[in-house]
Amino acid sequence: MKGIGRYILSAGLLLGMWKALSMITGSTILPSPERAFKAFGQAVKHTEFWVHFGSSALRIMAAMAVA
Repeated sequence: MKGIGRYILSAGLLLGMWKALSMITGSTILPSPERAFKAFGQAVKHTEFWVHFGSSALRIMAAMAVA
């Protein structure tokens, strides 16, 4: 398995472990991937998310420029 297949396998394993851990620990400690992606989908619809995202991106670019 070479190239993109390794990345797909790694992403699948990561999501599988996340799902298993969320089932073991309970959703109050670690939410399921589905719940997290749903919350992210709702967050990106709001302007406040993009304001904070832009501020963070500017700080990251400034830090890289200084480094």
